[in-house]
Amino acid sequence: LLWMGLLWMQPHKEDRFIFPVYPLIILAASICIEQFENFIPRLVRLIKLKRDSVLYIRSLLFYSIIILHGILSISRSIAIVDGYSAPIRLLTHSNTTKTFELEGDKHLNICIGKDWYRFPSHFLLPQKSQLAFLRSEFRGQLPTIFLISYNHFNDANKEEMDRYVNLNQCDYIIDHDSENPSELQPNYSEQSRIITSMKMIAPSKRSIFRSFYVPFLSVRSNRYTFLHLLKYTKFVDVENK
Repeated sequence: LLWMGLLWMQPHKEDRFIFPVYPLIILAASICIEQFENFIPRLVRLIKLKRDSVLYIRSLLFYSIIILHGILSISRSIAIVDGYSAPIRLLTHSNTTKTFELEGDKHLNICIGKDWYRFPSHFLLPQKSQLAFLRSEFRGQLPTIFLISYNHFNDANKEEMDRYVNLNQCDYIIDHDSENPSELQPNYSEQSRIITSMKMIAPSKRSIFRSFYVPFLSVRSNRYTFLHLLKYTKFVDVENK
């Protein structure tokens, strides 16, 4: 509870921050199940059931926990694949279909702006390419290549302006259609050629159906948009303020 309380107070939260207490969560769940199982004989005596009912209730508890855990796990897995796998599927599809146009020894700049946190891995980028960042409304510190001689890092998560490239330096852009575009976060798909698109869940209000897939209800409750791979044609430049 202490760790969860400290985590809840932080403005930036990620699942990986919970890993130090995963063993304690499992231990607490095991103790809870054991205590509930030990309470069953008392419950049987209290409501005056037959002694044979103890074994039946324990079996019912055991299988109920397994079935409930299985249903929640499958529901969560489907929700992740359905709503959040678009970046991986987009880059994987683009690589397998040789969508990226490589020109000799030229290195491609594959840019990303407001969707910087969706980028899955450099392993999914084609050879002779690199990830580049377009400035968005995010004001924290973005990652970059680590070099011993490179000292443009800070321990306060403050924005570093050298992370960004100009829009005209981009060969491709990864971007989703936003319902609320702005000067720094436009919908680049309106200004360029769409190469590939993948459906993904749109940023919206919190809902249990975003975390767990429920047939029919999730589709009706969630809003979806498209994540695009865009080819550079003619973009409206965004001023790097």
